[in-house]
Amino acid sequence: MDNSTAKISIDHLIKLGFSVNVITNRWRDIYKKNPIGNCKGCGFKIRITDPISKGLRLKYYSKRHIPEVHWIFDFKLNPNTAEAVEQCSQYIKTLTNTQKKQHIYPCCYNCWNIAVYHTEDYNTESVNMFYAAYKENNPEYVNWNEFNFEQIQNEEQRKAKIMFNYDYISKWCETVGICYNTEDGLKYCSKRVGHCVHTNAELAEAEKAKIAKIGMQMSSDSETSMDATMEQ
Repeated sequence: MDNSTAKISIDHLIKLGFSVNVITNRWRDIYKKNPIGNCKGCGFKIRITDPISKGLRLKYYSKRHIPEVHWIFDFKLNPNTAEAVEQCSQYIKTLTNTQKKQHIYPCCYNCWNIAVYHTEDYNTESVNMFYAAYKENNPEYVNWNEFNFEQIQNEEQRKAKIMFNYDYISKWCETVGICYNTEDGLKYCSKRVGHCVHTNAELAEAEKAKIAKIGMQMSSDSETSMDATMEQ
């Protein structure tokens, strides 16, 4: 999570007065002890982050390609106004931990970017209004997160859903240095760039040599088996 917008998001919460414990409990209230959830704005998959995963004792290393959770509020906050931030911080200090966690909502990096850079108010409802306006101005837009694969009617729609998700994942992975190589758009490499055969030439050559060796061994075993059959 180092230097990512996910870290910026969670650091911002902590500075406002939302402790890691409050954030962790909010995740648990919504997703139980699952390391993967769905964005409350658009439905994309999101992954637990380190401070929360430690609190819940969850591992997620095989799912690094899934973008990390970001956070927005059910109230409005202009992040560019120091006075507004201070007022918000003072208000949050008056709340109990139970009340605090009810004000924050887990989202994906797309919704966070909208809340921070477009509507500039960190607000969940503003994000919903942004999407509503976007859909109205772009009638061809389809949020494929609203459909599971069982609801898909044909191969064209299936590919559209896969590419919709691939675009979301690839943009995040390029930002944080995770390999998003995939053969079917469903399973991803998920290793750090430079630590897999897709992004490290030495590892790729070693893998080729290993496969070639296995192939030669299988061929040799097959010939031995045939020779034994003929001798009989």
